[in-house]
Formats: sequence, C-alpha cells, structure tokens
Amino acid sequence: MNKNQFREAVDGLGFDSETLLDGGQVMLGSSNLFALAYDFNSNTLVVSFLNGSSYEYTSVPEQEVIGLLGAGSHGSYFHHNIRLSYPYSRL
Repeated sequence: MNKNQFREAVDGLGFDSETLLDGGQVMLGSSNLFALAYDFNSNTLVVSFLNGSSYEYTSVPEQEVIGLLGAGSHGSYFHHNIRLSYPYSRL
C-alpha cells in the first residue's frame, strides 16, 4: 500500500489522514482507547489509553491501522488483532 492509498482509506473512514501522516494523533471514540498515532515510514503505531498509558507497537502494517480505524469496536479490534500480535513497549 502506498501513501496515497493509505490517505484515501483513512479519509474514507472519517479520520484526518494528514494529521496522522504528519505524526499527530487521531482521537478514537472508544471506551478504552483514547487516540492513536502512526508512522507510515517505520510502521510504528502508538496507542494512548483513557487511563493515561501509551504503548508503541512496531512492524504494524498499514492495513492493520485501517482495520483498527474502521472497526465497529476499536477496543475489541485492538485486543484481538494488535495487542499481543506485534512487538511493543510501554512509553
């Protein structure tokens, strides 16, 4: 997936791709997840939780981020598809 395809997919889900691609966070309407940031070039996802903690996940493909943004339940998608599937560290 190239950057333009990623941009179109993110925008199509109602999120601001420019903010995300510029290293900013997009807010999620979730009962557990507060926001996420994604570095397209390094495939690094940073997830911030409502409790104030943040985790960095590496080697996360673009399609996984799009899946998370488009999920009916961001928290459930994160738990089942990302949480223990990619290397991570607490920030």
